[in-house]
Amino acid sequence: MAYTPFTRAAEKGDVEAISRLLDNGATVDESGGFGWTPLMFAANNGHLEATRLLLERGASVNQKENNGGTALMWAAQNGHREIVRLLLEKRASVDLKSVIGSTALMYAVGNDQLEAARLLLESGASVDLKENGGWTALMFAARDGLLEATRLLLENRASVNLTHNDGLTALMCAAGKGHVEVLSLLLETGASVDLKQKDGLTALMFAANDGHLEAMHLLLEKGPNVDLKQKDDMTALMLATSHGHCEAMHLLLEKGASVNLKQKDGVTALMLAATNGHLEATRLLLERGASVDLRDNNGLTALMCAAGTDQPEAVHLLLEGGANVDLKGNVGWTAVMFAARHGHLEVARLLLKKAADVNFKDNDGMTALHLATIGGGSEMVKALLGAGAQVDIKDNDNKTALDLATQQNKSEVVRILQGPQQWQKM
Repeated sequence: MAYTPFTRAAEKGDVEAISRLLDNGATVDESGGFGWTPLMFAANNGHLEATRLLLERGASVNQKENNGGTALMWAAQNGHREIVRLLLEKRASVDLKSVIGSTALMYAVGNDQLEAARLLLESGASVDLKENGGWTALMFAARDGLLEATRLLLENRASVNLTHNDGLTALMCAAGKGHVEVLSLLLETGASVDLKQKDGLTALMFAANDGHLEAMHLLLEKGPNVDLKQKDDMTALMLATSHGHCEAMHLLLEKGASVNLKQKDGVTALMLAATNGHLEATRLLLERGASVDLRDNNGLTALMCAAGTDQPEAVHLLLEGGANVDLKGNVGWTAVMFAARHGHLEVARLLLKKAADVNFKDNDGMTALHLATIGGGSEMVKALLGAGAQVDIKDNDNKTALDLATQQNKSEVVRILQGPQQWQKM
């Protein structure tokens, strides 16, 4: 920031230098870097006597710097109570906004400057004003877990259910951060638990997504609909599952969360758990009656999802839970085909032990052996041959797995396919 001798003196609170410069003709509202005046520098740095002198010499109390900040905002932000009082006595406008729409009250609350905030409210600061994004002082306090600031604002009749531009409420802010004491206070004051922001998320969903158990307990005591869905039809249970928050999942299930609901794309909580390798979550959902063979909009089951993302332990759990090993997705792929195509050898071996059919064809006429030839590698090819894969099956383009290997110059795979007998069961 660029300084002049005058703004430097104000920043240091040098009353003698300020007086001398003014007596020698300095302009009291002289602008320094970014439009800051001497009054702003003095107020920002807590220099009460310098601030008083500048005001007595005619400094403009409501002058704004380039970003719309005023001396009152900077004094409030830094908790300079006596300077805030002085500026208010000199008729500082309490509700002026910066370029981003923030007020002195928001700056005070955001920095947990309670005495400054109290002075502003006593001087008529509007408690429910919003900055450009729609945030209120209460939302800032709730987001940051500032209990006493939250209490102060509520005592001054802050509207507890106001929403910002994306529909977020103070309750959602507190729930998403796990600020339990603030959350409790907001609920006592009438915060609505089932309000949704623009993407359909509720306070419970925010808490479940990050596994904030105490926050969830408080919200669930208010009887929210545990199966509410956000815009993609995800529920609180799905959000908790996707991050492997098993205790949060258990809590939701105890409160009646439906285990087999689907997102818009047909994905279930079990699919999310299996895909991400969240084993305890997978086990919990199966124990609570999750349908193991439900399909998403692409015809995929949890088993196919786990096979495709190389989650062998999840595959084992699903198989033990009765998953059908030979179901096909919309393109005709089975779980073993997903494993074969992507080279997930441990997964493939688990599926083969469950007698997965290695000679099923997909919509293009390809078998698991074709797919292994394309991307699964030589060990996968051996495993499939050992499970009875037929080398002479042709796809819709009249090509065998050997044809594909030859085309792609995969010499090791070609060698294996040209002498399959040593790999096949006798």
